Amino acid sequence: MDDVRIFAPLAKATEQDDGTLTVEGFASTESVDKAGEIVTAAAIEAALPDFFQHGSGPLREMHQLKAAGRVDKAVVDSKKRTWIRATVIDPLAIKKILARVYNGLSIGGKTLARDRKNPKMITKLRLDEVSLVDTPANPDALFEIVKASDAQRDSLQSTIVKDVLASMSADDRAMTVTKAALQFPRVVNAALGVPT
Repeated sequence: MDDVRIFAPLAKATEQDDGTLTVEGFASTESVDKAGEIVTAAAIEAALPDFFQHGSGPLREMHQLKAAGRVDKAVVDSKKRTWIRATVIDPLAIKKILARVYNGLSIGGKTLARDRKNPKMITKLRLDEVSLVDTPANPDALFEIVKASDAQRDSLQSTIVKDVLASMSADDRAMTVTKAALQFPRVVNAALGVPT
């Protein structure tokens, strides 16, 4: 069967006293994805017990076999949206979230069944992981960093942006700076030392 990957924006990221980051957001809705497919809420709900068979589910980065943390909770609400709460432990993943390099969530798994009348509707799947991803999110659905003033957040983001940019290739850095500058000019300008 084919791979399933659906993107949804992060809603909130909260810094914890132990250095971890709690992220929340919709991991799936019944919206049509870029491939024109829909994952039903019933398919997600049926997949959750196996996903949480060890108490938490895998949280990864960019659908790679790289653990970023764990998915602590998932709830399918009355509007057929799957809300998750996850703990991010990997320091570089945390930096990328705070710098808004990762700004959304994406489910990953395998399609097991489709609606007979509508083959674009996935009715059964194996949910393998939820990933932190960099696919551009809706600007009206940005996550917020909690427990920091605007000045503290800008300073922290500026430092993180510098660190993350330093770890990237020149091509990745140019693409990331361009995308970020359009959405977060004050933070990017501060990180690059450009007067505002």
